[in-house]
Amino acid sequence: MTAEELHEDFPWQDSGPPRGEGLHVSDLIRAYAIRFKLLPGDIVKEPGVARPELPLELRARFTTGFLWEEALEYAFGRRMAARPAEIEYMGILASPDGLKYEDGAWVLEEYKSTWGSPKKDPELSWLYMAQVKAYTYMLRKIGYDVQSTVMRILYLKEGAPWRWNDVPPEDPPVPYRVRRLTFEDAELEMLWNMLLGEGKARGWL
Repeated sequence: MTAEELHEDFPWQDSGPPRGEGLHVSDLIRAYAIRFKLLPGDIVKEPGVARPELPLELRARFTTGFLWEEALEYAFGRRMAARPAEIEYMGILASPDGLKYEDGAWVLEEYKSTWGSPKKDPELSWLYMAQVKAYTYMLRKIGYDVQSTVMRILYLKEGAPWRWNDVPPEDPPVPYRVRRLTFEDAELEMLWNMLLGEGKARGWL
């Protein structure tokens, strides 16, 4: 047997299906988060501009997460909800993971993989909440009366899930959580107005 090391660049994998050209709601969320130090750094990616080159370690971590999200989307999409086409409202694009009609109401589904701890409730993440609130608001405005959001989250970091000796027998020893969220109209409106303000301040709207 012979063996040799092959040197090649790590294959970059972006998240989700290809996005349309133009302003995406995630551009507004990231810009707002950077302005108010909810994300590190001070460089805001302009809409339609390619993502800057990242260090190999970060690219590998992001790709691992994106691949898990694709697997979750495939598995959940077959069993639970279909991915809708890219949506648009007020010239802003969005790409929800899943949408289903259940018990007489529309339900948004969002799939996440994260290196964070499952002990932290997802509603404590401003970025997660900004995303699902924006999707909910936009879907309502284009005719889907979304009443709740179901987040399905897989936790990747070794050691982040509950330790075996900490898991009560009735709790699943799997680094996976499902959370149903219901938002008030006022909080959706507030978030949307914040994002519009960010877009106008940057000259994007």
